[in-house]
Amino acid sequence: LSVYLGEFFEVHLFVNGTVLQGDQSRVSMPYASKGLYLETEAGYYKLSSEAYGFVARIDGNG
Repeated sequence: LSVYLGEFFEVHLFVNGTVLQGDQSRVSMPYASKGLYLETEAGYYKLSSEAYGFVARIDGNG
């Protein structure tokens, strides 16, 4: 799952739980920046933003 908000923010969430910001910066969870929130919830990885109006959940168990 990738989220790109112009020049302000870029994050990539992979099924194995790896999170990258931009091209290479690894991110630890939970994470919050510029109105985006990344966390684990009931066996899922959750990326959400009230400011941008979306919620995405990824099942990391396959």
